[in-house]
Amino acid sequence: MTSSPDPSVVGEPVVFTATVAPVVPGAGSPTGTVTFTFGDGSPAETVALVGGVATATHAYASTAGSPYGVTAVYSGDSDF
Repeated sequence: MTSSPDPSVVGEPVVFTATVAPVVPGAGSPTGTVTFTFGDGSPAETVALVGGVATATHAYASTAGSPYGVTAVYSGDSDF
């Protein structure tokens, strides 16, 4: 997972990008969803993978409690 911009400032939208790829010798493009949690108590966001990539945008309202632990969890599909 990556984020941009990094670092960010309060109120500035941050784009989180999760990439899911097969491990060699596997092949193909994973489908399914990725659920992002932002670590600040806001609701999680579930995003569909497109070409193995999922993105979510989030703006933090405060620095209280930072740094925030952000997670991205892949739902899986029948092949991955």
